[in-house]
Amino acid sequence: MVCRLELTNTFSLDIVVQGFVLKEPTGRKSYVKGKTIRWNVNSDNFTMDVLIDGLSSELRVGRDQSITVWYFNMIMAQDVKLTQSDDFHLMFDMYRVERRLALVVVVVDNSCSETLDPMLDNADYVPEPTIPDNDVLLVGLQGCPLTPSKNGASYSTSPLKQSAQVVPSTSTIETDPFDIVEEYVGVDDEYMHDVHVDVSATCVEKGGDVQVEKDDGDVFAHHEEEEVADIDPAGYSVVHDPENPDIRVGALFPDIVACRKAIRQRAIIVGFKLAKIKMDTTRFIAQCAHETCKWRIHASVLQDGKTAMIKTLPFEHNCPTQKLSNCTMASRGWIADRIGDWVKKNPSVGAKDARAKLQDEYNIKLEYNKTWYGMKVALDQMHGSYEDSFPLLFNWKAEVEQKSPGSIIEIELLKNGNKYHFNRMFVAFKPCIDGFLAGCRPYVGVDSTSLYGKFKGQLASATAVDGHNWLYYVAFAVFDSETNDNWEWFMKQLHRAIGSPPGLVISSDACKGLETAINLVFPDCENRECMRHLYANFMKKFHGKVYTDNLYPAARTFSERKFMYHMNLIKEANPSAIEYLDMHHHRLWYRCGFGEASKVDYLTNNISESFNKQIKDFKGLNVCNLFDRIRELITEKFCVRRQIGERLKSRILPHVIKQLNALSKTIGQNKILWTTEHEAEVTLLDVKFVKRHIVNLQNRTCTCRVWQVSRKPCMHALAFICSINGAEIQTYVDDYYSVEKFKAAYAGRIPSMTDKSQWIHVDLGFKVHPPLQKAVASRPRVQRIRGWLEPGRKIVKCKRCKEPGHMEKTCKVPDPKYVAVDDDIPEDEDVPDPSISTNKRKKDDDAGDAADNEVLINLIRKKARTTPEKPNTAIKKKTNVKIATTQEKTKNKAPLMKAPTQQKSKKKTPVKKTTSTTKKTKKNVPFAPVLPPPPSPPVLQPASGAKRSLLYWLGG
Repeated sequence: MVCRLELTNTFSLDIVVQGFVLKEPTGRKSYVKGKTIRWNVNSDNFTMDVLIDGLSSELRVGRDQSITVWYFNMIMAQDVKLTQSDDFHLMFDMYRVERRLALVVVVVDNSCSETLDPMLDNADYVPEPTIPDNDVLLVGLQGCPLTPSKNGASYSTSPLKQSAQVVPSTSTIETDPFDIVEEYVGVDDEYMHDVHVDVSATCVEKGGDVQVEKDDGDVFAHHEEEEVADIDPAGYSVVHDPENPDIRVGALFPDIVACRKAIRQRAIIVGFKLAKIKMDTTRFIAQCAHETCKWRIHASVLQDGKTAMIKTLPFEHNCPTQKLSNCTMASRGWIADRIGDWVKKNPSVGAKDARAKLQDEYNIKLEYNKTWYGMKVALDQMHGSYEDSFPLLFNWKAEVEQKSPGSIIEIELLKNGNKYHFNRMFVAFKPCIDGFLAGCRPYVGVDSTSLYGKFKGQLASATAVDGHNWLYYVAFAVFDSETNDNWEWFMKQLHRAIGSPPGLVISSDACKGLETAINLVFPDCENRECMRHLYANFMKKFHGKVYTDNLYPAARTFSERKFMYHMNLIKEANPSAIEYLDMHHHRLWYRCGFGEASKVDYLTNNISESFNKQIKDFKGLNVCNLFDRIRELITEKFCVRRQIGERLKSRILPHVIKQLNALSKTIGQNKILWTTEHEAEVTLLDVKFVKRHIVNLQNRTCTCRVWQVSRKPCMHALAFICSINGAEIQTYVDDYYSVEKFKAAYAGRIPSMTDKSQWIHVDLGFKVHPPLQKAVASRPRVQRIRGWLEPGRKIVKCKRCKEPGHMEKTCKVPDPKYVAVDDDIPEDEDVPDPSISTNKRKKDDDAGDAADNEVLINLIRKKARTTPEKPNTAIKKKTNVKIATTQEKTKNKAPLMKAPTQQKSKKKTPVKKTTSTTKKTKKNVPFAPVLPPPPSPPVLQPASGAKRSLLYWLGG
């Protein structure tokens, strides 16, 4: 087998047509939805005229409208409009390696004089790409891809800015900055290095001979010999079509079961029901369920004891069709037989899709529940039953440990009485462990995703990135829920696998149990928090332009001065926002605090989300099949990437050098002042704000800190390097981006395994039962709960406080209908103070509480009768009541005397009424004691290298 890299002039174009308003000659306006058109074109013959002619046949525009085409220019790092055919040569040269790019078509109204160009918002910042949902990558300056929208094949143009879109968003939610500047993680980017397989010898059949053709021209012919057939001459030759069975007298079937299935299939196709069914292992008797129909059938087994034949079928059907009602002849087994192969090819389909397929194919009506159970039978036939999958885990473990010694596989059981139940399992392959330690940067993302199969557990994962920024698989595990104990166990197993490499960084989301486990097991590592989760949690509590304009820029900057500037603006607007961040999000989420050893500047935990997206179709499988499918996925990725690494000859990965070369072409006017042989002051004059930084080539540092954190030269360093004659950029790139490290990461080989019937059998001496799960009252959830800022989420708005994010039932603001005001209390009635305690016995306390409750209920009823709601009635002004603190209540409390007898005292303790010089006031009736807020935690001076408090940054 010979593999080679091949580049041709054929390009794949994804032409993304933005939605627009069509203006017809009659004056009528209609909105045309956007769509995606995919073409395969030859770069030599593709011109502007060919493009416009092709688009004209696909689109219909108005008389005063024209078509404009845009693409992302990697050299200029912005979106450029195609105007002439010469621009196509430049565009195709940029994407010569990828051979795939996107063109965005915008329909412009010529009657309007204003035409907004999709320019970059910030000239000194290059936007980082997002993760493509369908794993289609269009590499720009930093690998900017297209991300598909919710409408099937239509794509949103994430490299283009919002000014290029025709229909702007009218949502009241603040703009999500992660739609454009989210860190990119490659999942299925191996197509950038196309590997074509040539078979050195091909087999050709000609007539009765089989010839083997080789590259050297030699032909070896093998003459066909007589085949020996092991067929019983006295047996029956049966040809049976299960989909269109032949139901007639004398028809043969392989066995009686196949005969029964054929009769059921015929009943569903024709549209009749069977009744008075009699069957056993040798015969089948039935008749039509309609009263006036005389159709009946009789089939039995022949003398060989296996082949079945229809012997009696005297009448034809004369009954009406039964297809207009729910099909009762479609059993679970029939549904499983019809959709079994289809489910294998489409593992992500559900019962709703299967129901629609069968109804369209057979023109019948099916119940959803029956289809769901039939699909369950089909899945059990493919993957085995749910109960039998857990004992197979020990066989799978023994097979992997034999094929790949050194792999870490831990299975824990839970004993409940005399039964042993599955509890949790951890897997880390030996090639993945060695590859991470030898070829990947010390950066690990940890997260979990819910399983929606019969086992409603969690699939935890530890992932990393290689030099290509491609997703790397370190370890994964399964447990029942995200508890502190499970996360601590997972982190201990992960520490057992990878240890504590120097400069290790662990990134996680806002899961508190996981953060506690990281501090316990990896106390010396750098713990980062996903900025996207923090941003979503923060926006639930704080809304406003000052937060959207300063929070994410503060996290994105590498400069401490800029960080303090943005955070001070938030502090001036609302000091409680800083206290919230310091109390609830005390991990590292800002780049100015990142260490320089990991060489990763990601703000989000995108690598974990990429893994969850990649194994989405596996989450409904049984645990054993889930682990084996993940093993197959890792095996495939290691094999393909190992072949790619073997064909790379340079020192640094070509993709990294290409990014740096493209970034260097964006540098405009600059001023370089040499101070020493290796140090200079670099001033970029064409940016919005002229800034000067100090670059040291010997120490590989820049005062902007981009070079130190990412270990790839920044724009200032590139300007200095390119000004030196003979200097090469790859000399100043860290070794973690080298081809040698990339090869070391994928040097190992994931073990190849046979099917489960050939695995090593492990006898435990007891049966492993399924895990104990809590009973769920409602229907099991399949789709996860969307985040606060994710598109498609239904935002609930409270009817009481008018704030989004919660319902009226869970609102913390008291209902005004049940708040007693001063005027509701009679003047001649003394209301007891609930803050004053008594020393009566329990019986007296219960009686007093009942009396107090009766008073409150009477007050509420009185208000409902006397103060009906009127829309035009003026609101009555309430008297402000001071809520005393606990110390004041204790100080002003009068000494109480114990009652001499156990009889109920009718006399209540009088409450001292506060009087005013102008008007007599009364005290409100509180429903619950109000406690003072807890004191703020003291601000301590952080140790060297630890995460600094926000109050420390801001001088608090």
